[in-house]
Amino acid sequence: MTRPFVLAVPLAALIFACDPSPSKDSGADSGWSESDPPDSEPPDETGEDSKPPDDSSAPDDTGDDPQDKDGDGVFAPEDCDDGDPAVLPGAEEAFNGIDDDCDGQTDANGAWSGAVDLDATATYEGRQYTFALSCPVTMDRDTLYAEWEVVCSPDPDDSWAMLLLGETVTITPLDAYCWDLALWEGDFVVRSSNGWDSEGEGELRFTSLSRAKLRGELRSVFLNIDIEGALNHD
Repeated sequence: MTRPFVLAVPLAALIFACDPSPSKDSGADSGWSESDPPDSEPPDETGEDSKPPDDSSAPDDTGDDPQDKDGDGVFAPEDCDDGDPAVLPGAEEAFNGIDDDCDGQTDANGAWSGAVDLDATATYEGRQYTFALSCPVTMDRDTLYAEWEVVCSPDPDDSWAMLLLGETVTITPLDAYCWDLALWEGDFVVRSSNGWDSEGEGELRFTSLSRAKLRGELRSVFLNIDIEGALNHD
């Protein structure tokens, strides 16, 4: 009869094999302590914070190239209206309410000056007296408005002029609005330093960006006035 083969395993070996506790090497250095979070990074070897430097003070580089949206060959900001190819430095200025040539001035705005001839006929006690004066005229234009003024100073040695016209005669528009950007038409008022005033009508026509012509007339029972002259852009 055959006897079964029995493998004798030392008891100590079985105990060692069934021990669930892992062995620890007390002499090994793991490089981190149990208090360190498992995902922390080691410090920089230089001892400095490893955060990237703050370069917020450096200028932003947007990478945008100069734009010429209207394709007129001039880039903004030299092109003061990059949406209109007709507006650019060197373009011809016109009376259109736009700074066509980007020089900061629209429609020849600003100061103007010149002179007008004034011919007056006054009737006093059935007798007529005529006066011919040359009077300075000034204007301040602001696109749709042309505020002009004529100031006449008759000869102080002419007693009839002092009596009928006064020491000063001033002519100004009642409404300086230009419905047409190159033309003012409307009523004006003539005021005398003697205390009287009367109304006439006239026109101020801009023949160019540097020259304008002024004409007007006043018709009444006792006084007729005609004015005509020119102004130049200062």
